[in-house]
Amino acid sequence: MNKKLLKYWKNCLLDAEWSNSMFYKEPRVTLAFEDRMPESIPEEDIELLFPDGREDGKKCKVRIAPCVLLPEYENGKPIGKMFPEYPFFITATLGPDGSLQLPENPMDRVPMFVRKFLSPNAKDDRTLASLDEVDSLLSAFKTDVATEEEYWKACEALFRKATGMTFAEMNYPDQPEMVITKAPVTGMAQNILRLYDKLLDCKEDLPLLECLTRCECEPSLPLPARREIYANKRHLAQMSSDFPLSVSQRETLAMYTHPRGSRIFAVNGPPGTGKTTFLQTVIANRLVHSVLTDREPELIVASSVNN
Repeated sequence: MNKKLLKYWKNCLLDAEWSNSMFYKEPRVTLAFEDRMPESIPEEDIELLFPDGREDGKKCKVRIAPCVLLPEYENGKPIGKMFPEYPFFITATLGPDGSLQLPENPMDRVPMFVRKFLSPNAKDDRTLASLDEVDSLLSAFKTDVATEEEYWKACEALFRKATGMTFAEMNYPDQPEMVITKAPVTGMAQNILRLYDKLLDCKEDLPLLECLTRCECEPSLPLPARREIYANKRHLAQMSSDFPLSVSQRETLAMYTHPRGSRIFAVNGPPGTGKTTFLQTVIANRLVHSVLTDREPELIVASSVNN
């Protein structure tokens, strides 16, 4: 099994989970920089962060950008981005009274570097540290802190080890600041990330996954002849006769049932082109095949990314 590819897929998912692309679109509060976590957010600023209001008594997660990458100039012209960028975030809990507290979940206490600033990265992006170095530091980061002060110092110590700079040094020289926004909704990918971890630790052979991660092209099958499409002996059933299969669906089924077909079969198309109807036909086909061959029905698992 190609574990390098699995790790790459996991890291891509992590990057998407922790992307800061929405940061610039969210309402934000700018506070004067302090060498510690701010104690609270003024009530009028909370209303700015949560224009639709907050549930009474409910705590919310926010994230703090304690440093800023300023635009760089050469010969009077900007190099790269012309606006400030925020490369590092610390999560905090916003209490009902506006106080900023230590996150209750230890996993939320792990600070976050924005991936684009870690090498290897695009040549136009600025580099603060290497991904391997940051991964090593984050793996050793201790979340069992007792106070907000300890938490802040631990986050800055990690940042300094990775970049060689403090929060104040990577900031506006005259009026350093920190920016606070609502924390993005994360955790949606946690089950998939845990699955990746299990697969990476697995010592058993996983034939289907081996087939998926094999970096080789499967031999292309020719488009079936007209007779194979319309008189497909391996087309045993379909879910309903209300919607007969279209030409493209019949062609796809003929490819799927071909004896030399791959163990992994991908079908894509715009909404409304019959992918679900095709899938129903595949399921009906497999069930009838089990009956005709006097075998136990196969275990069929269905999954969706959007419902």
